[in-house]
Amino acid sequence: MELGNVVFIVLSTSIIFNRGTRATDADVSSACERFGYEYDVLKRVVTLEVEQRAVDEMEREMWERIKTLKHEMKVKRQEVKELNDDLHRLRVDMNSGFTKLTSPVVFKVTKLPSKTTAASKVLLFDSVETNVGDTFSVEHGFFKAPEAGTYIFTVQVCCYPGTWVSYDIKVRGTAVGEIRTGDKSFYDCSMEIIAHTLNVADEVWVQHKGGNNVDKHWAMFDGVLIKVVNMTVWD
Repeated sequence: MELGNVVFIVLSTSIIFNRGTRATDADVSSACERFGYEYDVLKRVVTLEVEQRAVDEMEREMWERIKTLKHEMKVKRQEVKELNDDLHRLRVDMNSGFTKLTSPVVFKVTKLPSKTTAASKVLLFDSVETNVGDTFSVEHGFFKAPEAGTYIFTVQVCCYPGTWVSYDIKVRGTAVGEIRTGDKSFYDCSMEIIAHTLNVADEVWVQHKGGNNVDKHWAMFDGVLIKVVNMTVWD
């Protein structure tokens, strides 16, 4: 049964009981008009209440969504911070890796045949191609380690036909390698490569050991730091 019918029955019954007599058509019509108006008002109030409830629910859902968005934004900000931190660490690692791969100590020097080396003397070089870190002394023919670590040294010597020569590679005054070259009929070259752990200020040089016509040969000496160590190591 619809709400309007219920209201009409209630109103008619109310009129009958209030007057104690049977309601006339005019009474019912007047009551219906009055209560019809009140019903319309009540209906609008109910409609407004329903709409208000819908608005309240929408508002609640909106605030819940805002709360969720705030949480998501907080999470995203944390993720962005972590990504920035990772990017910073990556840049540091890349720079550190580049530094490790790019040695701060590299030198390469050469000797031309015009430079004579006396017996038992340090081989002096007259041309410097590379001297990163300024670790090689052309004046004295010595390389001095600026920091403790593992180094690789290469010595190459070439001779004119009919001559020969030999040299020691010395570290702290002790021979750690020897190079010898020479041929009766042909130009001849020999090379020696050594890896050695040095302490700070250790000196490395090439020293004449024997041979003939020592001014008839040329040589090359180079070195590079390949690994830094944090302790003093004595061989």
